[in-house]
Amino acid sequence: MDIEAIFHNISLIIAPVVMISACTLLMNGLLARYEAISMRMRMMNHERIDILQALAHNMVATSMIDFRVQRAQEIVVQLPHILQRHTMIHNAAFNVSLSILIFIASMLIIALSALTSSNLIAMIAFFTFLLGTCVLLLAVLSTIRELAHSQREVAYEVQHVLALGDDDKKE
Repeated sequence: MDIEAIFHNISLIIAPVVMISACTLLMNGLLARYEAISMRMRMMNHERIDILQALAHNMVATSMIDFRVQRAQEIVVQLPHILQRHTMIHNAAFNVSLSILIFIASMLIIALSALTSSNLIAMIAFFTFLLGTCVLLLAVLSTIRELAHSQREVAYEVQHVLALGDDDKKE
């Protein structure tokens, strides 16, 4: 194998690195969202426990009881939706990790193809790379779906909070 063939093979092997880098950037964003959603669920659970404890011990003024009960009900409505979003981000992060694994495998198969000059192994390398791209597409679709759900959750909470003052105005 001459020097030009070696450089050509190295450039073929390095091509999936670009995809791995893109996956890593996407993964960093997904993990940040995943952690933010996890923290939000923990805070809401803690808030609900505090509300229920305060209500159980009658430590709340009568005027605050309605508000606390409404907030506890809002948390009960929101938590399953946030958990669903958490699962979507988890699946997206899993798919990105899987695509990185597949891209690394495609690098090794490309190297094997270059060493053996086998057309069959070259086709396997090509399809392995395409498989990694398809798995990455699934991760992106899951992320898009989670973003749509995220907007609905924020809108629900804002609209619910804005409606709290309307009850006082009607009386």
